[in-house]
Amino acid sequence: MPTLVYFLDTKKHKILKWFLILGVLVAFYFLGLLLTQSLEIDKLKSCVSYTFNYPFISTYFVTVAYLVAVFGPMLVSSRKILKWFGVVSAILAFISWIFYAVNFTSVWCFFAAIVSSIFFVYIKWKNKSIKMANTIADELLRKPKN
Repeated sequence: MPTLVYFLDTKKHKILKWFLILGVLVAFYFLGLLLTQSLEIDKLKSCVSYTFNYPFISTYFVTVAYLVAVFGPMLVSSRKILKWFGVVSAILAFISWIFYAVNFTSVWCFFAAIVSSIFFVYIKWKNKSIKMANTIADELLRKPKN
């Protein structure tokens, strides 16, 4: 998300680069965990539970850093639609955390997939409407007025 917002919102590059750096650091942290720790995957209360063998304090800080890297860019964006996606995503993450704290990763990934799909449809719809408007404008400019 920080990369996408960075490229979509050129007005806020100065602040968005910090979210991008944070996102890269979190990604490398998780990559390091995947390469050095065993990942346990279990079914817990009809959800998938992912567990690494690392301290709880580390889990808390990394989760907060992850959430800041994901929502921060959208919430500070100058584009209204990105702000709305940030608010919706943050609400869904909060719901996941409150009701499914033990299975947060699994439930949040489900909600994030829904938000990502809606965002994809929005981008496709917006691009299609821009192309349609350009086609109509081209046709109007080509035809001589009577």
